[in-house]
Amino acid sequence: MKNLVVLSVLLLSLAACGGGGDAPTPANTQVDFNTFVVDEVNSTTETGEPVDINETDFSFTEDETAFDSVL
Repeated sequence: MKNLVVLSVLLLSLAACGGGGDAPTPANTQVDFNTFVVDEVNSTTETGEPVDINETDFSFTEDETAFDSVL
């Protein structure tokens, strides 16, 4: 169940990232996936802007409790 909620949040976040302007490429594009998702869930508002992740290189860990703080 937890994985389904996390996957739903991720898919909704990605769906909100339509095309866009020419934003500069960030210097460091490697991000811990778990940290990114938790930060996004904690900062989500009804009128929030989409987050550009096109140039982001996610790293993954096998932590089963990674999203416990947002569920």
